[in-house]
Amino acid sequence: MSQRQRLIDQLLLPNANVSELCKSFNVSRKTAYKWLSRYRLGGFSALSNRSKAPVIQPHKISSEMEERIVRLHEENPYWGPRKLRDYLLYVKHLSDVPSHTTFARVLKRHDCHVITSNKSKPATLRFEREQPNDLWQMDFKGSFMTEDKRCYPLTILDDCSRFSISLVACDSETSSIVKGHLTNIFHEFGLPNHINVDNGNPWGSADLTSYTSLQIWLMKLGIKITHSAPFHPQTNGKDERFHRTLKLEVLHQRSYKKKEIQDVFNAWRHKYNYERPHEALNGRTPSHKYHVSSKRFSENPIPFEYEDGIVKKVHSSNGMFCFRGERFRAGKGFNGEYIAIKETDKSDEFAVFFMDNFIKKVKLGESVQ
Repeated sequence: MSQRQRLIDQLLLPNANVSELCKSFNVSRKTAYKWLSRYRLGGFSALSNRSKAPVIQPHKISSEMEERIVRLHEENPYWGPRKLRDYLLYVKHLSDVPSHTTFARVLKRHDCHVITSNKSKPATLRFEREQPNDLWQMDFKGSFMTEDKRCYPLTILDDCSRFSISLVACDSETSSIVKGHLTNIFHEFGLPNHINVDNGNPWGSADLTSYTSLQIWLMKLGIKITHSAPFHPQTNGKDERFHRTLKLEVLHQRSYKKKEIQDVFNAWRHKYNYERPHEALNGRTPSHKYHVSSKRFSENPIPFEYEDGIVKKVHSSNGMFCFRGERFRAGKGFNGEYIAIKETDKSDEFAVFFMDNFIKKVKLGESVQ
């Protein structure tokens, strides 16, 4: 017989002295009356210790949901609690999905660790275009060695939706290769209003001193080209962040043969666009926000007609043009193209335009000899 049962037996006796019994059993009067009340409601079985857990546990989840969270983490070890939750909520469209803090507790309980990159960069306030296809960010993600050949990943990211327009395993970084891939991309997604690129080949430069044939071709399609500030690749910040994610989730996993890397890129790009929640999109996927451009691509765009200025043709051999008896350099990228020379507020200084794109200023008396 337990101490509580013996106390109850004594309390039930006629003329029982509650104070003396409490001293004898070393309990308070409040405790004695609590046990007596329990006995009268449920007998001796009601004297056992009760669970301290609340009757209603809002954070308790089913074993099936817990197993699903753990399994989803095993399939996506780079996703944290928020991304895992957003996937079930917005991609799988499940109801009654627990909070991200519950996801975090489940991962901790099962000793599940989220794989992250060693680089932790402070959050940056970034600009963002309001509509898809207003701005694409384009760059090469450096290069890496496959088991048999070097690979140069060409990446294009839509600024507004973070949708991966392209992830192509190129053999080099030449203008001709980029132009070939862009032609296919433009046929599928249409044309953007602007493209931001880095400096150097095959993109040209931010200081307007070097124009490449690729840049001229894009201008002729009506696309405005901007460049990242020199030594500041974060101007293409969203594409740079995409590169880090690609490196962590794909390129760090194992080595690949060149012939298989494009299939790997295609599979991961689909997951990135259609399955992987993005925190900057409030947990939605890039595909939720992206749509193709209404500006369609033509391999033979309508020739541009200048409405004002003096029109000159750039020599097809050296990128030079003549103006008022002097020779000036436009750049070899303009070989065979027509430019317009317009007056400025200075009588001896003129602005050079290609279509509606300002190219440079030239000054009389400072021609190229």
